[in-house]
Amino acid sequence: MKSEYKTDFVLFFICMTFEKLNIDYTRYSFKDFLQDDYFIRSVRYPEEETVAFWQAYLKRQPANEKAYRSAKSFLETLVREEEESAISTSEKQTLWKEIISINEGKKKARRQKILYFAGIGVAASVALLIIFMLPFLREGRFGLQEENILSFVEANKDTMQQESTTTQLLLSNKKIVTLEEEEAIITYDSSAIHTGEKQISKEEVASYNRLVVPKGKRSILTFSDGTKIWVNASTMLVYPAEFSSDKREIYVDGEIFLEVQPDKKRPFIVKTKEVDVQVFGTSFNVSAYESDPVMQVVLASGAVRVTSRETKAEHQLHPSEKYEYVQGLGTVKKVNVYPYISWKDGLYIYDSERLDAIFLRLSRYYGKDIVCDSSIAALQCSGKLDLKDSFETLLQDIAYAVPISYIEDGDGKIRVVKEKI
Repeated sequence: MKSEYKTDFVLFFICMTFEKLNIDYTRYSFKDFLQDDYFIRSVRYPEEETVAFWQAYLKRQPANEKAYRSAKSFLETLVREEEESAISTSEKQTLWKEIISINEGKKKARRQKILYFAGIGVAASVALLIIFMLPFLREGRFGLQEENILSFVEANKDTMQQESTTTQLLLSNKKIVTLEEEEAIITYDSSAIHTGEKQISKEEVASYNRLVVPKGKRSILTFSDGTKIWVNASTMLVYPAEFSSDKREIYVDGEIFLEVQPDKKRPFIVKTKEVDVQVFGTSFNVSAYESDPVMQVVLASGAVRVTSRETKAEHQLHPSEKYEYVQGLGTVKKVNVYPYISWKDGLYIYDSERLDAIFLRLSRYYGKDIVCDSSIAALQCSGKLDLKDSFETLLQDIAYAVPISYIEDGDGKIRVVKEKI
């Protein structure tokens, strides 16, 4: 299947039976909406009744608005693309055979969807989901295309950042590898995944793997192409079990340092919540915690191009330059690179940095819950900390240089306040 084939086949060979069911939508996720007959019909063929129903729903369930609007936007994109592209009858038939093959042996879903092709009805809720994801797919290792990495992240938001004190490698919905080490080493080769003494065949894993590194932990990940990634604390990384033949894409929520192996035929792309970073064989740092207001890319060597998905603005970076993205605006300036990447060597170098930002980084690195009092949060500090020291030692070092004191509450939080004179 070629990547340029879009989604007009959805209308061409799918005629969904439609009956509004008495369904509880209060806990629906992005994926649940995409598998719901009434929701799909409402988006594709809106009527006065359905518009009123969903408006009332959003008023009753504001917590579900993000999932609802994401799914609605997803389907509306399909409708627009239907008007812009075409696919031949033989290709539709080939695709349908692939979908039926994938669906063989699957149990009926809790709400069965009926699909019709050439007058033949097939009970296939699993196939329905595959069909609606296809415009975001590309050729995968099993012939049928695999979904776009951003749609995978959106569909799995609820399970992405799992609360844990250990590093977790999620290879599929049923296979999770728990790594106890403070700095877990993970290596992919052509046929297997190596984690310490464990070896896992790639045949056992799903299309996308997720590496979730909690507070207080780090990891080093090496792909089969030789690209190496240092993963900082409180970071989630999503990547395919095997890169495609035309590009190498990963998604990050958190901080990573990369040494990317050049491959002219397969550009390397790092996706964050807001930007895409296209790499041309280089080393650089990405700090893109979704909870932080600022996203940064700092280039150590080589070249990268950063593109905002919202504004489409592009910035080409040269060594010793930092790209910063804040509230839809991207800027570039010259910097000293090492303070931004020293964390991978166990050092934290800061220059005129706010005290609350310093404690946020230490909170993530050591897995501590730190609350910095507002009266001292804006204090500007410069210095160097050895992250191999204990957290208590670092607190004492900072207290020598800055007029602060700290106390640990009964709830485990460490409160940093202005020292009383």
